[in-house]
Amino acid sequence: MNFLQTGNVESAEAVCADMLRTYPKDANFLCLSARALVQLGRLHEADDHVERALSLYPEFAIAHEVRGEVLFAKGDVTGAAEAFKQALNLNPKRQDTRMKLVQALLHMGRVDEAQAVETEIREASQDNQDIAKAAELEKEGKHEEAEKLYRQIQTRHPNNVSAMRLWARLGIEQERYAGAEKLLLQAVKVAPGFGRAWADLCAVQYEQEKFDDVIASAKRLIDLNPGLPDGHIWLASGSASAGKHHHAVKSFDDALEIAPHHVGALCAKGHACRTLGDQDASIAAFRRSIEVNPLHAEAYWALANLKTFRFEDQEVDNMLALLGDERIPPEGQVQLNNALGLEFEARQDYERAFDYIDRANVLRREQEFYDRVENEEQADLAIEAFTQQFLADNVGHGDPDAAPIFIVGLPRSGSTLIEQILSSHSKVDGTHELHDLTATIRGNPRLVGQGHRYPTSIANISGDGFRRLGSEYLERSRRHRGDSPFFTDKNPNNFVHVGLLHLILPNAK
Repeated sequence: MNFLQTGNVESAEAVCADMLRTYPKDANFLCLSARALVQLGRLHEADDHVERALSLYPEFAIAHEVRGEVLFAKGDVTGAAEAFKQALNLNPKRQDTRMKLVQALLHMGRVDEAQAVETEIREASQDNQDIAKAAELEKEGKHEEAEKLYRQIQTRHPNNVSAMRLWARLGIEQERYAGAEKLLLQAVKVAPGFGRAWADLCAVQYEQEKFDDVIASAKRLIDLNPGLPDGHIWLASGSASAGKHHHAVKSFDDALEIAPHHVGALCAKGHACRTLGDQDASIAAFRRSIEVNPLHAEAYWALANLKTFRFEDQEVDNMLALLGDERIPPEGQVQLNNALGLEFEARQDYERAFDYIDRANVLRREQEFYDRVENEEQADLAIEAFTQQFLADNVGHGDPDAAPIFIVGLPRSGSTLIEQILSSHSKVDGTHELHDLTATIRGNPRLVGQGHRYPTSIANISGDGFRRLGSEYLERSRRHRGDSPFFTDKNPNNFVHVGLLHLILPNAK
């Protein structure tokens, strides 16, 4: 791109040709090469590259734009205008494409249409000023004022996808994921080629534990930006969370082929390999992550947490040297201290082990917000909501399926051992710690919608509502199960929901 911008077209084409020998299906390089070839007058080759990009990725907006440039250079102005329009249909926010469409329309003598497009450009300029102002308001913490500006833009131009995405990101910051998802779904409907919106959509769907949707959105992102790692990483993350760990490892490898030094992908691959029981591959991925970025403390903790893994002396010295390093965030310091604590415990140096684990706990407590009064209030609300009379009045309304076995209580109290004992039975699937119950609660507007506070909001549910909640939990958790008639859910924090479980799954254990 730099060579094209500076007029060094031959060098630009040489770089693209070299990259295409390694990545022949990379749409970005195909399009860059086509642009260089147009300037070199090699229109037939440029045409071939664009058509190849479009055959691989039919909804790649930039490929349609470059096709317009090739057609314009060949003298097919009508075809060029249609290509520019198609590019704008896929990605309406590209002002460069609009300017090229104006040029084509003027060449064809369609002055009125060209003036209409120019008006869109001027109006978009006002939108851009408002977007910039909204961004400043966000920095100042004036979220309501920023949201008001985004709403004004949407009223003025309902299809301004940039405003939609930025409004959605404001919602993401405030953890209003459902609202953000609606905006992003509208954005990609208007502009199917808007890659950043697809990436943000993956994020909000992941936060809502809609992992099948994450997988679908990630595949669209890969189609649009095959030469970037983001789509492959989201596909891997969604697959791993959906229990498809072999698929996850494959997608992480695809991402790492594009970006070999992506520390997040390396660490995530290590976790996926560990889940599959491939400890050698897991260790290799974590160590590679450390090699790429020694400051990424998560990899040290992940290695230590393999339980049977032992660090080499040099690795221990490296961790000790990183303690207190200001470049490592507080969470990373916690991970380093915990890793050292486990290592020295394994070496039977218990005094040092305790010292590092104690430091980790002190640091972790500084990061943790715990309001004792709020916790007590939540417990009181649960007592108030789930009275004997309320439970008696709603007997028999839940889903009668007896499949779930909930293991609840405090962490580190033997829940894993209990699950291992139960899952050794031929009729029980062990599924580890599921988050499907929390997702079921969060997804019900009668429980956590505006003006409702769980658990007292349970009074808003009646009759078939309890059965639907139980059925939804069973459907959400199905992806983690095999064919056995029973399955375990060992998320300890489900203890706060035992009243709800009694109502929605009365035959669960």
